[in-house]
Amino acid sequence: MFFRQTSVLQPFLFMFAAVFIVGTAGRSARFRWPLLILMTLVAGAVPAMRAWEVFRAHSGFGTVLQWVAEHKANRKICWLITRTAEYRIPEYFALFSPDDWVVAYNSLYIAAMKPALAGVRPLYSAPGLWGTNAVYVETFASIKMDYRNDAIDTETRVYRVGDLTDALSPDRQPRFPTAESIELSRVELIPEVEFTVLDPPRLLRYFRPLPDPLTTERVSVTGNGFTPYSVLVLNGVRLPTRVDDFRDQVHSSTDYQALIATLLTDLHGCADAFVQDGKQRSNAIHFCLD
Repeated sequence: MFFRQTSVLQPFLFMFAAVFIVGTAGRSARFRWPLLILMTLVAGAVPAMRAWEVFRAHSGFGTVLQWVAEHKANRKICWLITRTAEYRIPEYFALFSPDDWVVAYNSLYIAAMKPALAGVRPLYSAPGLWGTNAVYVETFASIKMDYRNDAIDTETRVYRVGDLTDALSPDRQPRFPTAESIELSRVELIPEVEFTVLDPPRLLRYFRPLPDPLTTERVSVTGNGFTPYSVLVLNGVRLPTRVDDFRDQVHSSTDYQALIATLLTDLHGCADAFVQDGKQRSNAIHFCLD
């Protein structure tokens, strides 16, 4: 593959390669032409394979979309491409039937689902750019990561909703170790003005893709000792809760500092709030919704 970093040198590289091939073949009078043809083919094979690899990766997402369109029949399609409102993954899948399909690609969901995805065979898949040798050579110096053998992170895949729901069932998932104690410090409404600023990082932080299919309000929950299984409870009602992993770039599996919870439409006035995580429960605080 010819990389863009060598673009200004490539004419000279090609010239020297041609001189080497012709010179080497010219040393054999008897096999000059067969050797010249063979060396030319060998020299062109590697960049040709890399170019084909990159072409397949570029067209991979479109290939999946075409396959889905041709085979989905009456199934609904859910997308794990960007964050989907404030749903956690099982809650999002609950909106679909087990026979509906999931298209997963380059999503922040993928890291959380990776242990489950490893045991599920996709209905269809196509390669992506991060799985190519070309992208590896161009990016390894800066990110020090090799995704070439990591199909889950690099491919576009199609799954049955039912297969992923089964794989994500609580009895099949490893539990995150919880902290010795959970501390709840503050619950506050996320102001609507945050959603009127068309700033993608800000929208992503509050999991409000544009346009947002939901109209419910959200609250920000801060404290210590949170895990991905922490749930906000208001007046005894467990709310859909997810980790705010854009807050201060906190990614530790056992020390999340912030959560986002979705208020149900029938919750009004003031409430006693606490965070539940398995058998552990935080301190309670008084929180007013209005």
